[in-house]
Amino acid sequence: MFFNFLLLFYKKLSPTSLKRLGLTFLVLVTIQSTPSVFSSSPTQNNIYVIPIEGEINPGLAAFVSRSVEKAVVNNASSIIFKIDTFGGQVDSAIQISNSILDLDTDISSTAFIQDKAWSAGALIALSCKKIIMKNGATIGSATPVDGSSGKLLDEKYISALRAKFKAVAEQNKFNTSLAMAMVDKDVEITLPTSDSSFSIEKGKLLNLTSTEAAELGLSSQSVANLSELLTDLGIADHQLNFVEPGFLESFAKFVTQASISSILLSIGLLLLLTEFKIPGLGFAGIAGVICLSLALGGQYIIEFAEVFELGLFLLGLIFVVLEVFVLPGFGLFGILGFLLITGSLFLSYVPENFYSSPWNLERMYGSGVMVFGSAIVALVSSVYFIEHLSQIPIFNSILNKSDIFKKESLQVTDTSSKQLPNIGDIGIALSDLRPIGNGQFNNSIFDCHSEVGYIEKNDRIQVVGNARNELIVISYKSKN
Repeated sequence: MFFNFLLLFYKKLSPTSLKRLGLTFLVLVTIQSTPSVFSSSPTQNNIYVIPIEGEINPGLAAFVSRSVEKAVVNNASSIIFKIDTFGGQVDSAIQISNSILDLDTDISSTAFIQDKAWSAGALIALSCKKIIMKNGATIGSATPVDGSSGKLLDEKYISALRAKFKAVAEQNKFNTSLAMAMVDKDVEITLPTSDSSFSIEKGKLLNLTSTEAAELGLSSQSVANLSELLTDLGIADHQLNFVEPGFLESFAKFVTQASISSILLSIGLLLLLTEFKIPGLGFAGIAGVICLSLALGGQYIIEFAEVFELGLFLLGLIFVVLEVFVLPGFGLFGILGFLLITGSLFLSYVPENFYSSPWNLERMYGSGVMVFGSAIVALVSSVYFIEHLSQIPIFNSILNKSDIFKKESLQVTDTSSKQLPNIGDIGIALSDLRPIGNGQFNNSIFDCHSEVGYIEKNDRIQVVGNARNELIVISYKSKN
């Protein structure tokens, strides 16, 4: 029906009308396509302000990269980077630096140092076309150090970072000697100033105040605050766009900090191991998965973790569920699940092309130490944690609500005053041993601890030892 109507409408039109209609269509198509041609030209009153504050880490790098992309898409004429940082991870600083250096030449970039731009922050500031400092702010001290020990890295890393600082300074026409002296304490410089001269001796890293930076031409000027900066740049009346991290970006920035990641990994793996040893507890397993998911989720938000890592993590969780609910006891599925989860977490912290630079190699090494170190800490801690689980108030409350510590209306014998069963004696498990519970021997009830795996209620058990007034038992059917 619709096509018949169009055909009838076409036949009713005169040749002149057809020409006019065709011309109108052509104009509309042309108008529709022209925005893509002019959209690349920055709008003169479109200024973006992007904060670079706190620890330089992958979460912050991802936020800055997305913010720069947003500014470019929205035709920013200028971007001001508010910098206040002690520094952080070099690979993340290089990622931020490259995002700034890759800006089109018609988009100006200004580093506004509010208080400090140390270490990795100095590289980011030098990546901007112009540096302006707040009165009393400082910049410099960028020699690379080992994040775990705090010791200076060897010449290979210093040389690589020195070259990066020099290249960035050259691109933006800053004094390369000043830039290199921030990284390498062996660089000596002497430069003239309005009063006399400025020099730095061998063996000292360069760190400049706002006054010194202005004297040496590194900083364009010093200002009291951002408002004064905007006025001096002649953009006080322009449209300003203050970019702030959203919830997910703030979350990613927080959980990708090395200290927070280590805590989440250690606690998560510890609780997961606890669930292996005490199947059915529930709380430990859920809390462990939450901790590990937070760590992995942060890596996914900053695009370090991809579908492959998520798949390994989920597969590991499937094996954990099988171990806990289908085959209780720490066996093959538990080991495989633990290894898959740990491996997926390690891969999520390793940058792409980790072999391409010493910083990425250092990051991979640091990731390995963090993830597998957390796994070792969890394994060692689990021995003590599981043994004293019932003495922790919150866990004691949970355990007493389950049948792990239910006494079946029977009074447990005080093993310190009653005669203990002999090694080899056989009794009955009065509750599930996960691995802690109760067992009955010769009409007396004792606290029992399963030496290996999970023992179900009413299974026959055999005494193999005694520790801290607790019988160590095994499943008697395993002897048949």
